[in-house]
Amino acid sequence: MDHQHFNSLKEAEGAISRWTFHYNYERTHQGLGGLLVPADRFHGFTEQVLSNLGKELDLQSACWYSSYRIERAVSLT
Repeated sequence: MDHQHFNSLKEAEGAISRWTFHYNYERTHQGLGGLLVPADRFHGFTEQVLSNLGKELDLQSACWYSSYRIERAVSLT
């Protein structure tokens, strides 16, 4: 288990925010088939992501979470 020590509350909040973002928007989840991130389901993009994967479209070129300016990428190799 990794431990981090922070010099301030602001530094800890930034680290927690980055971790939460990665956990929900960048990390694929085995419980979602290993291809989806939790945000895909939360924002209702499950079918769109799976459809685009089936068409072998480059998901990195599309901005899935435009309000957050997040590009969704999945490596098929």
